[in-house]
Amino acid sequence: MATIQVYSDTVTTQLNTEVTVIEIQGDASPYGLVEGYIDLSQMPSDATVVIREYIGIGSTPVLFLQATVDATLTAKMLRFHSKALPNGGSYKVTIEQTAGTTFSVQYWFAKTGLT
Repeated sequence: MATIQVYSDTVTTQLNTEVTVIEIQGDASPYGLVEGYIDLSQMPSDATVVIREYIGIGSTPVLFLQATVDATLTAKMLRFHSKALPNGGSYKVTIEQTAGTTFSVQYWFAKTGLT
């Protein structure tokens, strides 16, 4: 049987602090997929952020991808494509603001799993 868990909320960036957007620890599904979006449309013109995506085969996530983004980015909706999560795996996305005025970030992620 398939299950879907949705993670949707808003976080506020903090200057020089890595803020967790989503974190899944020790996923119990034998096999799962996670994917989602982060909306940067509220980013002020003076802001720069670092987005990090972590994946873990076990319960400790390891850095998978890192991108620095500033307000010159034209497409403000970031897409996180499907990632496979093994049984007991972990997933995490963070945002760290390195310059400018802090702001709110909306996100939506979905995790599907087989039980």
